[in-house]
Amino acid sequence: MKDLAGAVVFLVIFCFVMFFVPEMGGYFIEHNNFIPADPLKTPEHIAPVWYFTPFYSILRAVPPLFHSQFPA
Repeated sequence: MKDLAGAVVFLVIFCFVMFFVPEMGGYFIEHNNFIPADPLKTPEHIAPVWYFTPFYSILRAVPPLFHSQFPA
C-alpha cells in the first residue's frame, strides 16, 4: 500500500506539471520549443546541445561543397 500511495502521489504531481505548467520557467521545456518553426528564417547563432558539439565541429571543419549551408 505504501508503494501504491507513493506511485499515486508521483503521478498526480507528474500530471499536474505536464498538463498545467509544462514549461515551469524553463526547467523542463525550453521556451524556444514553443516558437513556431519558420523554414525561411535561420537563427543568428546556432548552438548545439553539448553532446552534439563534436559532430557539429566536424561539420564545420569540412569546407562547403556544392553550396551547402554549413559555412567553413
